[in-house]
Amino acid sequence: MNLEDDHFLSLLCYDQNDEDEDDVISIEDWSASEKDNESNSDEDHEHDVGYPCYDPNLDWKLMKPIVGMKFESPSQLKESLIDYGVSNGYQLVFLVNDHNRYWKVIPSDNIIFEVRNEKDALVVNIDEQTCTCRSWQLSGIPCVHTVAALVFINKDPETYVGNWFKKDMFKEAYKYSIKPLKGSIYWPKTDDIKPLPPKERRMPGRPTVKRKRDPSEKVNKNSNVGYGRKMTCQNCQGIGHNMKSCKNEKRDPKPKETRPKGRRKRVNSTTTTTTPTTTAATTTTPTQQQQQQQQQQGDDE
Repeated sequence: MNLEDDHFLSLLCYDQNDEDEDDVISIEDWSASEKDNESNSDEDHEHDVGYPCYDPNLDWKLMKPIVGMKFESPSQLKESLIDYGVSNGYQLVFLVNDHNRYWKVIPSDNIIFEVRNEKDALVVNIDEQTCTCRSWQLSGIPCVHTVAALVFINKDPETYVGNWFKKDMFKEAYKYSIKPLKGSIYWPKTDDIKPLPPKERRMPGRPTVKRKRDPSEKVNKNSNVGYGRKMTCQNCQGIGHNMKSCKNEKRDPKPKETRPKGRRKRVNSTTTTTTPTTTAATTTTPTQQQQQQQQQQGDDE
């Protein structure tokens, strides 16, 4: 594992019940304090001040960090703090990785590992390529527990991916050419019954009238179903909206025009055409009317 890229030491573990983060120590502070301790080691010896050293052979459940404890390397400090946090049920805080995705690896040997977190523990076998979660066996890709175990022993997880996902297997599958096929008219004739389409049956419900739109067609959800129809509001008598979305003041509707009762009379087309001829006849013979009037007056006398 490349410890230079590991950001775990930027934040150390703290108690779940303790919300004060002032006690969190970063790797920079630890390195600076370590240099100060080395520079002031002579002064410490003069004042008879001694700091305990970490014992790697100590049981991980009995490990207790003490202020001023010396470690051989940052990796040893990291492992000791992990053991201390797991044994006491502390929450591990990371700069990048979430603590729910962190797995503690406990090796049984170089092949079998126990991978555990705060709630669960699983067994990983590198040679048999098995894990308790069975994800590695089913998919052929190492699971998170397997990756944690492989990183623990400084091995690349990509080398344990199944051969079915590799480029060589893809080339092996498609190295043969696909032979062409003849058209259906050149197929050999047989006396068997030709396949028939399935029987059509009426589907339940009312049949749809609208055509099925293509997925590429854009449908305007705000458009009205009836084209040319104008909505009239019953509240403000406005056009273009309805009473539910109206925000105007209420207005009385306009009075409707009253129509006379009964049916309308139909005007005959023949009378309209004959009237101008009669008028023309009366206007063309004024002398005959005068003679008729004179005869009526003579009869009256």
